[in-house]
Amino acid sequence: MTTHENGETPARGGFPDETYARTVLRPAFGHARELLFGPMLAANVAHTIMLADCGIIREDDAAKLLAAIEEVQVEGPETLAYVPSVEDLFFAVEGRIIDRTGPDVGGNLQIARSRNDLDAAMCRLMLRARLLTFTERVLTLRRTLLGVARAHIETVMPGISHTQPAQPTTLAHYLMGVLGPLARDTRRLRELYARVNRSPLGAAAFTTTGFPIDRAETARLLGFDGIVVNGYDAVGAGDHLVETVQTLHNLCASLARFTNDMLIWARQDVGYLRVGDAFIQISSIMPQKRN
Repeated sequence: MTTHENGETPARGGFPDETYARTVLRPAFGHARELLFGPMLAANVAHTIMLADCGIIREDDAAKLLAAIEEVQVEGPETLAYVPSVEDLFFAVEGRIIDRTGPDVGGNLQIARSRNDLDAAMCRLMLRARLLTFTERVLTLRRTLLGVARAHIETVMPGISHTQPAQPTTLAHYLMGVLGPLARDTRRLRELYARVNRSPLGAAAFTTTGFPIDRAETARLLGFDGIVVNGYDAVGAGDHLVETVQTLHNLCASLARFTNDMLIWARQDVGYLRVGDAFIQISSIMPQKRN
């Protein structure tokens, strides 16, 4: 019999099945707690403000919801533990909010919203933050390599073709050949960001909602550049996820050639490059090696 973090044990024959809870629900809860807690609370804040601005809920109820959301945020994700009766992070956070506001107020948070469009929005919020981090790191690398290239405009080195020394060139020339793909990778990341940064909120399950919501306001509050218009597209499409993988794959390919060249340059028989001692490990038996 499986026992969960809070000591709760699922009822035999009831939901969730022990194996399902151990292998699916509990790990998923941990991943969501790590990756989606912040995006979920941000989406909750934006949705609450929009509902109040549209006159769908009262302003004093919105104030209570916002205060409860802030309390949950201050407490942090580590205070939330998986229990079978809660199922996932969505219900865990909702339960905390209802505990503080009561069901008549806390239950209003889900008006005109589904876990479908909320999940899609959280994913995009999390993904765009990571894309910004990737882009910043690529830009830092480009600035560093450009500085090295400027310092070695006249540093002559052998150009390599088919792994063999070919024509003379300069280190700056070589590095500019590395910077070209990285510049294109940066453009791909920026173009991808524009496609990721669209709000699916308001699509609800997939057929939108009859409530007079303002999807543009929610998108603006969350920093999205616009909305995904079609409800099916908003909650069902995954092309932005596939494109993210493809873009990062291109970036890795750009870096792979460069790092492979540096590994060859650092070999003792080549000697173009000496890796700093702080990055070197010794061999278990061969003292001449710098691993």
